[in-house]
Amino acid sequence: MAEADGTRVESTSAPASDSAVEEPLALCCPITHLLFRDPVFVAESGSTYERHALETFWGRERSGAVRDPLTNVPLSSRATFVNWGKRREVASWLADHSTHVPAGWASRDDVPPAHPAAASSRAAARARAALARRLPAGASLRALACVAGVVLALAAGLDLPLALFPAGAWRPARAAGARAPWTERAGGGDGAAARAGGSGGEAAPPPPRGSRLVLHERLIGHARGRVRGGPAGRRELSIHRPRCRLGELRGTNLGASVFALGFTATWTMGAYRAGAPLLFVLFSCPFWLTAARLLRGALAPLLEASTVHLSTDELVLRSELGLTLPTLGVHVEARARELRAPYAALTAVRLAPAPDGSEDAALAFSLDYVDGIVAWGQGLSAAELRWVCACVRDVLVELEHDGALGRAEPDRGAARLRPELVTQLAPRGDATDACALPPPARRAHARLAATELFFGY
Repeated sequence: MAEADGTRVESTSAPASDSAVEEPLALCCPITHLLFRDPVFVAESGSTYERHALETFWGRERSGAVRDPLTNVPLSSRATFVNWGKRREVASWLADHSTHVPAGWASRDDVPPAHPAAASSRAAARARAALARRLPAGASLRALACVAGVVLALAAGLDLPLALFPAGAWRPARAAGARAPWTERAGGGDGAAARAGGSGGEAAPPPPRGSRLVLHERLIGHARGRVRGGPAGRRELSIHRPRCRLGELRGTNLGASVFALGFTATWTMGAYRAGAPLLFVLFSCPFWLTAARLLRGALAPLLEASTVHLSTDELVLRSELGLTLPTLGVHVEARARELRAPYAALTAVRLAPAPDGSEDAALAFSLDYVDGIVAWGQGLSAAELRWVCACVRDVLVELEHDGALGRAEPDRGAARLRPELVTQLAPRGDATDACALPPPARRAHARLAATELFFGY
C-alpha cells in the first residue's frame, strides 16, 4: 500500500494464479487433452494415450475392430505397455510447478501405480504374437472352428476312430481239440468237394462262379479223442472277403460320394465367405458326415478285408483296414477290429438292408446284448449273400444237431443255441426262408426299425 497526500492507492499487481499455468501438449493425452496420469503406448503404432481413455475408446467399437485412435490404423492386437518416459516427464513438470493441480486430477498425488498386470500383458502379447506367426496368413478363430468341425465330421464318417484299435491286436479263434489242415476254395470252382485233411465228410459248396470270396473249412475231432457228430467230426468255417482291385470299384457309388462332397464344400465355402454366423456354417457338418460315409462305402472294398468265422463255440466277425496295390508294389496293413460272440447270445441270422442307407443287403446277426443288428457283407451280390447265409446256417444246424453245444452232455455247462434261433433254423420253405433277400418296399421300414451296427463293408 502507498499513501500520497492522504489518498490510499491499491496496487494492481497480484501473484500468478494456478489457472495461468499452461500444461504442455506433449504431456497431454490426445483423447482427453488432459495431463497424463497413467500413460501407455500402443505397441504397433507407438502412440501414447491415457490407459482408461484408450480402453474406453476400444470398448465403443461395435464392429470389434481395433484401431489406433490418433491415426485410425487397424491394429492386430490390443497390446499396450507403460510409457515410463512420459511418467518421468510428468513428475518432473509437476515438481517445477509445486502448487499446480492438473485439470481432471483429484490432487497432485492422484497418480496410479504402474498397472500390476503389465508383465502378464507383455507375456500374453508375446504368446499371441507367437500364435499369429504359427497360423496361416489370414487365419482366424472363426476359420479354425469351421475347419475343426469339418475335420471331425469327415473323421467320423470315414470311421477314422478305427485307428484306436492297434494293428495285430486280434487273434483268430481257435477251437479246442485235434487240429486239422484248412481246406481253401475260391469262387469259380466246379462244385466238387475239396479234400478235407484228415476227415471224410460233406464239404460246403464252393462260392458262386466269379466271386472273390474265399472259403476255408476244416473238420476236427473231440479233445478226448472221440469224434463227435459222426465220422465227419465238427466243422469250422471261415469266409474271407479280400480287398478288391482299383479297377473293380463301383463308379456309381464313387461318383455320388464325390458329388456330395463337392456340393457340401461349395455350400460351406459360400456361407463362410458371405459372413454367415458360425453356427450356420457348422450346420453343414451333418452333410459332411453323410458324404464321408458315402465315400467310405465306395472305397471300402478297396481298403477293407473282412472275415466271418464260425468256430465250435463262438462267432467271430473281423474287419481289417489296409491298402494293397500290386501294380505299384504297395501293401499296407493299418488297423483291425474284431467282434466275438458266443452262440448263446445269437438270436437270428438273416439277410437285411445294409446299415448305410443304400439299396444293398447284408448278412445280419442279431445278438441279445446289441441294440439292433451287426451287419456283414455289404456290397456282395445276391448270389454271394445267399451262399454265405446258407453256409452259416448249415454250420449252426450241424452244431445243434450233433450236440457240440452241450445238448448231448448238459452237465458240461456248455452254451446252447437259443430256442428262437433253433426255430429259425428249422426249414420252412422258400417263402419264409431267412436267406431270402428282403423286398425293396420293406427295406426302408427295416432300416428305421433298429439301430444297426456296420461291421466290415
